[in-house]
Amino acid sequence: MAANRETVVPFDIGFLWETGAPEPVLIQSPSRTFLIFHAVRDEEVGHRIEGTGVVEIVRCIKTQFGYPNDEALPGHPLCRSGLGYYGVFEVLRSSWVRQMAEQNRVAFPQSDLPWGRHFIFTFHDETFECVCDELRPSLSWQTWNATVSEVTQRILNRSS
Repeated sequence: MAANRETVVPFDIGFLWETGAPEPVLIQSPSRTFLIFHAVRDEEVGHRIEGTGVVEIVRCIKTQFGYPNDEALPGHPLCRSGLGYYGVFEVLRSSWVRQMAEQNRVAFPQSDLPWGRHFIFTFHDETFECVCDELRPSLSWQTWNATVSEVTQRILNRSS
């Protein structure tokens, strides 16, 4: 394997989403980014709990949200590198991150900033990709509307 070859590995956030209708929502400002979806977690054999998944994407510097859906996922360039269905994945040695660093060096030749980590969430009808420092996942037991409202307020108030 080449030293710079991208590899995609599963990344556990502690829960997943409903595969059929997770209804992911991206709420993003220049300083805060959140991904929200209908979530499920298996507590024990035969016992599944449902809630709203909220993933704060810390120091997010780039996102892409939408295509491909699960039917077109085999066309994603990272499918042959380990990208799979209905999960969270981290891209090691990401060409996306390298490209960003190269673009930055045009203006800042001495720059060697740590550009973050590349994550991919593969939903039923959408794929979400981001470059960030870390993911902070949590489950909310509030209603969907209350959770979305609370996250929106966190962005607007720039608090918590």
